[in-house]
Amino acid sequence: MADGPVQIVLNPQSFREARRTPQGGGAGKDFYKGHNDEFVAHQSSLLDALAGILQRRSERERVNVTVQMRPDALAKSHRPFRSLFTPRRASHVGTGNYGELIFALSPVALAEVMGQVQRAETEVMWRTNARGVSVYSPSPARSESSAIEHIREWSPSDARGYSLDDAVAWLSQDTSGKLVVDLLDLPNQGEMREASAREVLRLAAVARSRPDLVRLDSASPTTRVLFEASPQPELRLKPPAGRILRSENLIRESIRLFETSEAVKRVRLQDIIEPNDGTVTSSSEDAQLPVPSLGSVDRAVVGVIDGGVAGPFANSSHYVVGRAGLVAAEHRGLDQVNHGTRIASLVALGSALNPGLLPPSEDCRVYDLDLFPGRAYRDLYYASLDDFLDEVRASVDRAKSETGARVFNLSYNLRRAPGGSPYSLAAEGLDQIAVDLDVVFVISAGNLSAIEEREEWPPRTEDALAMLARVQVDDGMHPPAESITNVTVASVNPPGMLLGIEGAPTRYSRRGTMVPSAQKPDFAAVGGGTPSSGRETSGLRAVDSFGQPGDVQGTSFAAPLVSRYLATLDATIASDVSRELLIALGRVDQEVPLLGG
Repeated sequence: MADGPVQIVLNPQSFREARRTPQGGGAGKDFYKGHNDEFVAHQSSLLDALAGILQRRSERERVNVTVQMRPDALAKSHRPFRSLFTPRRASHVGTGNYGELIFALSPVALAEVMGQVQRAETEVMWRTNARGVSVYSPSPARSESSAIEHIREWSPSDARGYSLDDAVAWLSQDTSGKLVVDLLDLPNQGEMREASAREVLRLAAVARSRPDLVRLDSASPTTRVLFEASPQPELRLKPPAGRILRSENLIRESIRLFETSEAVKRVRLQDIIEPNDGTVTSSSEDAQLPVPSLGSVDRAVVGVIDGGVAGPFANSSHYVVGRAGLVAAEHRGLDQVNHGTRIASLVALGSALNPGLLPPSEDCRVYDLDLFPGRAYRDLYYASLDDFLDEVRASVDRAKSETGARVFNLSYNLRRAPGGSPYSLAAEGLDQIAVDLDVVFVISAGNLSAIEEREEWPPRTEDALAMLARVQVDDGMHPPAESITNVTVASVNPPGMLLGIEGAPTRYSRRGTMVPSAQKPDFAAVGGGTPSSGRETSGLRAVDSFGQPGDVQGTSFAAPLVSRYLATLDATIASDVSRELLIALGRVDQEVPLLGG
């Protein structure tokens, strides 16, 4: 407190109460309090579900069941660990969607769970506590049963969200796509744990025999160490680029093999890397590159993860301070290099190309992470998404070590696989890299195609809601824009557009998608508006690899505006700050007209 740094506490006894230890298993809460008839019906439904599973799986040594908690019972204190699925009976081996707990148990233990549910009283007694107060006192069995929405057998095929035909089509069209097999944790102890360990080793051997098609994954460190330590196969020659060694029978047989294993949580299809499209209108003018100021060597550095930086400023240390140098010159694609150069020009020359729109104080230097080769050469560099993420980690680590860069622009999106999770493997990988290396990735939200674009955003809120209701296409974000620990950037209209409202979402910008623990996108910046005629500009300009300026349009070009802002903010702060604080400061700064949190 500014006016009173010392605080005198006159009632210290109020702060010395013993802390209450959570009871677990619902902490005595009955979610059907006052509705006993409804609980009876709910109890009957749970018993029917358990009896059906037991009837189907009575001859098996292990049964996987999923317990879906009620939306208002997601807290850990409500989990059914005290009375129903106790550690003696069941092992918590994984989670599915929100509030889905996956347990492994024997048929005998499952029958015991049924008995506990059946013992839950249909009328709760009141008792007098130590203070003489009458309190509502449900049993642990009643409390835990009331917190459960429903119970069902866990089936990887039910959880996959795509058909076998979808899988064949997806994996045949692009050799970088894979089957990702998520493993459940090992059970707690006993013969079931030993049997599961043997099964994981068997699955690891199968996956290693099909490295071009299958990847094992697990959230459990114990399981991961187990399959990573399994025997390695003999080295095999990498198949020639472009050759698809995936028959339809192999794909279908692989999915069936893994989905019938009790150690498998689900079999997913991996997303595919592809360029993030943006509309560009070229100009015949020569780019007027500014003369570097005396203080330019002290400007912040932004890492640009793209197809490479070329053009008139690419060889100047005033603008480009380092390179990953991954993609050979003969493997670069013109579209990818132009895309990367335009991104870099907005980072380094944004104020000169867009005077009055971008402040000169936020012009930054660029570290060129040329990680995207031309489409025809992608398979030479990345056999899978994992290979790409490994290269991102190594290159970002090197760029940070050499220049201190902490902000990295990624104006690329992935094509989401059928049945893809709202939290993609790419987003998960980038989140882990960001936390491990203490950096921030600034990711574009993605663009709608010309035929998918919405109408221009109307001025009245009720009209905007009606317009969104008329949208017939999926305009949610593409991976990895749903990244939780990094930031995503949408595009808004610049000032001066004839039809587009200044600061309103552009008609092509993808909208936020429901993501656990996050609201997306995090920022919005000018990405170029949609011209109403051939004489109108997009309101945002960049320079291509030939040194030609032109109008640009896309969330790809909104992201670098946020990247340069965050990097400058980080460099302005005298002491080191956490990446989380940097993001938070960026969100609350209301003095930057281009950004909105």
